[in-house]
Amino acid sequence: MAEHLRPPEALDDDDHGDDHDHGDLACDDIVRDIATYPPALADDAPERAWQLEIRTHVLTDDCEHVWTVENRECIAARGAAACTAQLPADLPNRLTKLSELAGKIVEARKKPATIGCKQVVAAHYADIRWKNRLEGYTAKARQQMIADSRKLMLKACTTDQWSDSARACLVLGGADLCFFRTPIRRMWGYPADGSVKATGVAECDDYDAAVSRLAKCSAMNQDVRDSMMRTSAALRAQIAGLPPDERARRGPGCRAALKPISDMIATFGC
Repeated sequence: MAEHLRPPEALDDDDHGDDHDHGDLACDDIVRDIATYPPALADDAPERAWQLEIRTHVLTDDCEHVWTVENRECIAARGAAACTAQLPADLPNRLTKLSELAGKIVEARKKPATIGCKQVVAAHYADIRWKNRLEGYTAKARQQMIADSRKLMLKACTTDQWSDSARACLVLGGADLCFFRTPIRRMWGYPADGSVKATGVAECDDYDAAVSRLAKCSAMNQDVRDSMMRTSAALRAQIAGLPPDERARRGPGCRAALKPISDMIATFGC
């Protein structure tokens, strides 16, 4: 069933996936000794645990999308310190900026009132962040999506009790880096998942309506239905966040994806 719920990626005409052939060297197995990547992370580095977590995500992402087979083989055999010259030239600079951000997080945490959930929302979804976004929608629809994105983020931050480090990171403008490669990162785009009622692309709204109908079908497992609703919300947000011309190009893909969903509705009698 999951193959029918791939529009967030599958409907992107320009997305051809990862073409790298990395053989059998899995990134989870070779991305290790995280603190040794230059600049080395000292034992007393600020927010060290947080830095190690984010470093792991950054390096794994590089490994999956940038490193060659030779890079992987070198690190697997000799360790990161002996192979860093072969890795992206900007990697040390990116890790240095991460350390600088960690230092600022330490200082921000000393003033709890400045890193509350309201401050997180005010920073992440500030008016300036919406510049040149949601173009092509009416002013009313655009403002509603912005307002709903802010409300959803405030509720999630409060209910899920986001950590001091994560909140400080967002207030400081760390943006995606604060939740690198996590589900939370995907949720808080422009607009947020769950903030879009309709994309304005008829075929995609028809697809979304069919998925929503199928997700209410009691003949299906509840976990699957919940997953479908999350996927549907992510799809609407993704399409809404595209420039108008790219948004319109999603129509044919949505139309093609609708048929298997309609077939499933008929099969389950929903």
